[in-house]
Amino acid sequence: MPASTHLPSPTYVNVIVDTEGLLAAYPSPSADSQAPTLVDDAFCYLIGPPARTQGQATAHLYIAVPSDADAAQERLKGGLAGVQWRCFSLSGNTDQSAVLYGVTPIKLKLVATRARALETCRPSPVLVGAQNTAPPTFDSGLEPDYFIETVWRPKGVTRFDIQFYVTRSDPETGQLDTVGYFRWASEIAIRPA
Repeated sequence: MPASTHLPSPTYVNVIVDTEGLLAAYPSPSADSQAPTLVDDAFCYLIGPPARTQGQATAHLYIAVPSDADAAQERLKGGLAGVQWRCFSLSGNTDQSAVLYGVTPIKLKLVATRARALETCRPSPVLVGAQNTAPPTFDSGLEPDYFIETVWRPKGVTRFDIQFYVTRSDPETGQLDTVGYFRWASEIAIRPA
């Protein structure tokens, strides 16, 4: 395939949330997913692949895309190049988890975007046999992997309203409870590589 028809692969961006700090600063968050509590940059940041992004661990990420992407995007009418968003808590999603449920573009500048939820499957270790065997053995299985994707034209700046909720696991029962709904403004700038 000629280089001019190559559509760049998605850029994977992780939204990292300090859930403990967030809940200490916002002890009574919204219980309404349609009216989440707005939080500042002190508790959330973006991480992208180092080879394609600058501004790691901030609210402002710069993503480089191949210079031929402009023409490819026009021909393919938007294609699937863009950002695939995931969300994690600093605790590693153990006691508290941050779960992404929306990515809304605000203040669009030259970036055409849409958000959609996607599910894929990724390899994951699966325990074989009883849990109390020593040493435990694992096999490879497939685990659902959820993310939200936004699609862009490859130049410009877009501010995104990131919506997520925080769950907490009851240490005795293991039951998950939703603690609250939050939103956070971040910014991504797209520029040719």
